Amino acid sequence: SGLVGSEMCIRDRTQRKRVGIFSLETSDKKLYDRMIAYAAEVDFGSIKSGRLSDGELKAVEALGARSDRIPLEVVEASGMTPMDIRAVSLSRRYDVIFIDYLQLLNASGRDRYEKITNISLALKQLGRDTGITVVALSQLSRPEKGRRSAPTLASLRESGQIEQDADIVMLLYLEDEETPSGLSLIHISEPTRPEPIS
Repeated sequence: SGLVGSEMCIRDRTQRKRVGIFSLETSDKKLYDRMIAYAAEVDFGSIKSGRLSDGELKAVEALGARSDRIPLEVVEASGMTPMDIRAVSLSRRYDVIFIDYLQLLNASGRDRYEKITNISLALKQLGRDTGITVVALSQLSRPEKGRRSAPTLASLRESGQIEQDADIVMLLYLEDEETPSGLSLIHISEPTRPEPIS
């Protein structure tokens, strides 16, 4: 999920929006490396191992030199609550924020379901109140063994509230689960809204 978020961040930052990515699992250095690899069209594994061709090395160095001038920040967000995300986003004037990932945020609740519901509601309210675009990455429930169907909105893990609050849901999955490095597909769903009562 972090790689997908990183790629989306690259697209937003090239449009000169102030972008913040709140990482609750991956270090800022690793995320920056992933974004540089994506933008330079270099295999991330080559950066990790240091085995780069001369052309790849020049592309990575050029992007690295420009990265300080690009309005994107990675915030190591372990232990943060939605209110912490809100405070940091407002103080740093972000236009777009990415949260990697929603289930790792802290929140109150009697059980896991209620906690995730409260997180989803808080992030929805954050977007409404501030105008900040909120992109929250989420885990999906694992399909039943032997089943290889594309994920649906019902696959969103631990709370139906995520489906209700999201304007658009992008569901990433592997075409062949036996090949983790193979082709990844994205299915886009727009949750249905009830018609207003007049």
